[in-house]
Amino acid sequence: MICSALKANPTLVQPYVRPIWLQTMDYIKDIDERSYSRKRIAMENWLSIAKASGLEEKAIRQAEAKKLATDLRGCSWYQCVFFAGEAEGAAPRMMLLDENCRTVQYCSVYCQKWSVIFP
Repeated sequence: MICSALKANPTLVQPYVRPIWLQTMDYIKDIDERSYSRKRIAMENWLSIAKASGLEEKAIRQAEAKKLATDLRGCSWYQCVFFAGEAEGAAPRMMLLDENCRTVQYCSVYCQKWSVIFP
């Protein structure tokens, strides 16, 4: 029933599905492997909803990373002069989004290295 409505007008539900799609997909991936059959069914159904509404996981992840990069302010290493955008009058810098977690950013490779060594 849901998929037939999606096939009729896929862009109708995109604004509602897109904000929760990635979070739900990550939740499904984290389901315990002992529940493999349920996990497989949930994954297939969630992917079919995405396909029917014209959403792609890679595109959603890229959009989320881009949004997160613009939302973050300053370097994530607490000893950096650009930490959390606290430097007054500092020239804006292009921040580097952490490749692993994509939730923190650094002003340089130096800060990223030191934040790992001395968190």
